[in-house]
Amino acid sequence: MPVGHLTYVIECQANTVLGASVAPCVDISGSFTEPVIVQRYVIDVSQQSYFDGLDQGFDYAVASQLFVFGFSGLISLWALGISAKYILSELRPK
Repeated sequence: MPVGHLTYVIECQANTVLGASVAPCVDISGSFTEPVIVQRYVIDVSQQSYFDGLDQGFDYAVASQLFVFGFSGLISLWALGISAKYILSELRPK
């Protein structure tokens, strides 16, 4: 599923030859720039919510809850296995 498309954009790059900046680029603190047409991958607006979701911080509370849930399930299965071992050892003929 593509999240964008390849297109040509105008990018302002540093210019040391011409001196003053050329429109549409602006002089910023004495560094001169010139417009250059380059090919870039542009992300579609419809994918903004996906990328905003990736920018969320790590939630330690949810991670600790998932760890406790998984660990308690593992301990429960271990205890079930131990109890099944003792029950089956009593049922086996000696």
